[in-house]
Amino acid sequence: MTIPENETCPLAPELGQLDMGSRTKEQKLAFILEKIAAGALRRSDAAERLGVSERHLNRLMKAHAVTRPPSPAHARAEDAEIRRQVRQAAALAVHNKEMTIESAAEAAGCSERTLYRLLERYFPVGKR
Repeated sequence: MTIPENETCPLAPELGQLDMGSRTKEQKLAFILEKIAAGALRRSDAAERLGVSERHLNRLMKAHAVTRPPSPAHARAEDAEIRRQVRQAAALAVHNKEMTIESAAEAAGCSERTLYRLLERYFPVGKR
């Protein structure tokens, strides 16, 4: 690492001046990886300060079992997937006559029309 023994950590100025002088290299790495995992420090800034590539920093994170915080886009995609699964379960409950369309729509947080569309998609009636 390139952090001198008697220097404060300028990696994240918003965290204040953190004394890194009495820490070993492994402790410093663990500290930095912890800040990355918490989302308080960007990987690109840490990699630049440590003098390593982002790819190498990713390998270090993997070796120390550090996961990156999810991006906002990833969180939105997970939320959309959960909503889709809840709506599918509600449509199935209506199809199996376990719930009425009104109560299923309320439970799934969607409109009755949305559930009707899902029923038509997953359980087509066919041509008459």
